[in-house]
Amino acid sequence: MAQLPGIISRIIGKTNNQAYKSPYGVQGLLYRLVLIMASTIRLEDLTHQLLSELLTKMHIHNGAFVLITEEGKIYEVTHEGYTSAPEFDEEEIKTLLNQPNTLVFEEYVSGSLRNIMRKLHAAVVVRLHTEKENIGLLILGRKTSFDYSYTALDKQVLEILAPEAAIAVQNAQSFEEIRRFNITLEQEINNATSELKKSNEEVYKKNVELAKMGERLSDANDKLKSLDKLKDEFISLASHELRTPMTAIKSYLWMVLQGDGGKVSEKQTEYLNRAYKSTDHLIVLVSDMLNVSRIESGRITLNLTQTKLDQVVDDVIAELTPRATELDIEISAVPNPSLPQVLADQDKIKEVLINLIGNAFKFTPKKGKITISLAQKDGMVETTISDTGIGIKKEDMPKLFQKFSMVGDSTQRAQNAQGTGLGLYICKSIIELHGGKIWVNSPGIGKGTAFTFSLKISKSSSA
Repeated sequence: MAQLPGIISRIIGKTNNQAYKSPYGVQGLLYRLVLIMASTIRLEDLTHQLLSELLTKMHIHNGAFVLITEEGKIYEVTHEGYTSAPEFDEEEIKTLLNQPNTLVFEEYVSGSLRNIMRKLHAAVVVRLHTEKENIGLLILGRKTSFDYSYTALDKQVLEILAPEAAIAVQNAQSFEEIRRFNITLEQEINNATSELKKSNEEVYKKNVELAKMGERLSDANDKLKSLDKLKDEFISLASHELRTPMTAIKSYLWMVLQGDGGKVSEKQTEYLNRAYKSTDHLIVLVSDMLNVSRIESGRITLNLTQTKLDQVVDDVIAELTPRATELDIEISAVPNPSLPQVLADQDKIKEVLINLIGNAFKFTPKKGKITISLAQKDGMVETTISDTGIGIKKEDMPKLFQKFSMVGDSTQRAQNAQGTGLGLYICKSIIELHGGKIWVNSPGIGKGTAFTFSLKISKSSSA
């Protein structure tokens, strides 16, 4: 899976023009497919969600995953868009599996392959396999859009997906085996307990049996923990590997916009700006996912130093002032030079401030104000970011620091469409790692919002 970002980067580099003309966004589709494979472990849910995403975004009438055993027997068929459950002949499936390349119906004028694909109502057949074995086939029907043809870009996207989907299916199969084993094991334990109640003579024998079953349950639990760890590592790796090519793409787009590659027309500038903003948004998404992965796996570390929070606030304001000017919003800090130092990771606290001020930017209208103030209270230094924005309903406040949470009505959520729903969750996690707290206050809709977080005063500073 670590190769996927590189493949995405090369595809985008070669097919930018096609991608803009495509009815779906290549980056967005690949990102959603990766997210499904990373977060879905049940086989049936995985195949259905992948099919649903492909059929919806690529405008395909129907599709199916046909999965086989090591002996080549069909054991699982997941389908979407068919009027009735499709039936597949194992010999025909074997014939298709023996083809090394992706099969496109329109590329075969005649012959047995075309006849098989016609019978299966298949426009495209993609082989799913790993280095060691065939997993099955992804069979896709005709397109529902005006142009029924599969483009070269469609074929590239499917060929990128195939090996990653094969691995995801293998992982789901392993999970399914363990799940079924646990069900069987639970039934065996229940039966054993019942037998123990019926016959005291078999107590010793059943206790030995239960001990063995406990060992098997422990092994199964270890396997489940290993799968969960693999999932976390995959999310972390995929996020890390995606960020580098996305940053390169953003840099090249910026160079083109600046005219480094020659004069750019007004229309081209419009398209490039859209691509630049989308890439920037994707980088934020990837960075947030990477941060969440590190936080939840306990791999985030703090570089604690003696820190003057007023200096950190001044640095962040200087960094964000151009953005505030662009939005016609006044941003300022309330001086408090007598504050003691805190023990904190300056980079992490700066990230929290940028997140909270960025949140205020989204919901503060033009001519609005954002104020950062600091105060000492009960052995802590409290930092408050207040704005004159649209405010928050009381019933929405408990949802704010949850993952993927976006509050407000549909209009407010539309304004926040470029967010990830992870920013406040990350802020809360970072502050709690410092031993502090974070909370929010708002008098109500139209009356602004104030986010406050607290950090412990350094012992050496208080002394």
